[in-house]
Amino acid sequence: MKVLRLTLIGIITLLIASCEFTQPENHTYVDLGLSVNWATCNIGADKPEDAGDYFAWGEVYSSNGTIDGYKWYDDINPEVSYISKYNPKEDNKITLETSDDVARRKWGYEWRMPTLSEMEELVAKCTWNFTNRNGVPGYNVIGPNGNSIFLPMSGHVDLSQKHYVGHSGFYWTSSLYKGDCNKSYSLRFTSSDNYVTYIERYIAQTVRAVRP
Repeated sequence: MKVLRLTLIGIITLLIASCEFTQPENHTYVDLGLSVNWATCNIGADKPEDAGDYFAWGEVYSSNGTIDGYKWYDDINPEVSYISKYNPKEDNKITLETSDDVARRKWGYEWRMPTLSEMEELVAKCTWNFTNRNGVPGYNVIGPNGNSIFLPMSGHVDLSQKHYVGHSGFYWTSSLYKGDCNKSYSLRFTSSDNYVTYIERYIAQTVRAVRP
């Protein structure tokens, strides 16, 4: 009976896990010679040059980029700056939890969204060559070891409309902007520059995952 009970517990645990996380697939990645390995495609994309899906920060389903549709938007209590989670006034959370990390939820436990420091490392330690791949403008990002990934200029979604497609790239980190809990850190690049900035959390952007 004890063995049977343990078996049932194991089955229940697996069922709970399968409900919360997508089963891992063979998503490819590249060792750029940095602290983490970078995926070759965006979340929801089949090819490096595809945009993939657009997500509001901390949401695990594609978003139309509207503030009233944002998962943690709270217009009832203005004292919490309209954000009910990842708000230093309320919970002191500044990094996405596993349950709110779209890379972990979509691709499995080995994957996650990059942190602010990992995105800054990508900017500072890699060579960024503006180019196009199959007609899609973007950057060939070459790591210290000579390996590279392609990041397309996929723009973002704001108020249900796509903006800056072919002009800019926007990629989320998992890190909250400490100066304003309504914003989080994001990579942005144009044909002439690339840098890490912060942007409103409800705006839907692309995600490039990392793993050990």
